Amino acid sequence: MMSKPFFTHLDREEIELPSFYLPDASGVVITSQAMLCAAGHTPNRRLPPKWKKVAPGVFRKDIRDLRPLQVRQSGDARSNHWMIEVLHQQFLAPPKVHALVCAFSGRPLWADTRLGAMRLAEHCHPLPRSIIAAYWALAY
Repeated sequence: MMSKPFFTHLDREEIELPSFYLPDASGVVITSQAMLCAAGHTPNRRLPPKWKKVAPGVFRKDIRDLRPLQVRQSGDARSNHWMIEVLHQQFLAPPKVHALVCAFSGRPLWADTRLGAMRLAEHCHPLPRSIIAAYWALAY
């Protein structure tokens, strides 16, 4: 039996990634359930502790002063792609958004469920651990 890959690549045009969001990235990497499980994610339906819905398709977890973790649904409510980000909120200025990106390709790492995205965000903050070769890059 062939094992499932740890991720899938989608080109920028396929995913309709906005031109201002990591403009040098050629697309995104969608993490598989196998990769999420290897990072410690166990599928369930409950939100992890301290995550709050702040808008439709947007969830945040306060981690430090003005720097919450954020997962956002890409596209509309039917999308099954979730961005993994850290907001760096600033006084009197728009927030800076850092995305979790693949260390080898520079493509943002996304998950196919909001809970998977939340667990991966927690696993990789402040620095990615174990099997995740990634870093936080300024998205916009």
